Amino acid sequence: TKWEVYEEILQVPYYVIYDRYENQFQGFVLQSGKYEPLDLEEGRLWLQELGLGLGLWEGIYEGVEGLWLRFYDEVGNWIPTPNERADREQLEKERERQEKQRERQRAIFAENERDRQRERAEREQLEKEREKQRADRAESELQKLRDQLQQLDINPDRLS
Repeated sequence: TKWEVYEEILQVPYYVIYDRYENQFQGFVLQSGKYEPLDLEEGRLWLQELGLGLGLWEGIYEGVEGLWLRFYDEVGNWIPTPNERADREQLEKERERQEKQRERQRAIFAENERDRQRERAEREQLEKEREKQRADRAESELQKLRDQLQQLDINPDRLS
């Protein structure tokens, strides 16, 4: 049997059996040439030599929901399947695309804000120049009136 080949001939250090219809997970370790059953805590088996664990994971795999045998890492995180990895990469690309879009929008907003500030400063400068022109015209008109009064021998400083 396969068991005997693995145990006696190949001497594979671990033998694992999983019946997905019964959700029965069993693990055995080779000791003194014979497989001895392992106590699988919480349906998990840590394979120290590989730096990997094997455990029962509940979820959907290839469109079928159930308990599945799956590898996990030293901190207990499930190793992603190729589809999960591709999905994560796609999500990361989408996040990066959105972040670049937000950055472009922030740059446009900042440029627009600088344009608004520049326009505001230009309007304020224009208004100051107009005020100065009005003041200069008023001063000029006042000086003309003073000159006319002086031509008529009237001292403009003595008028009330």
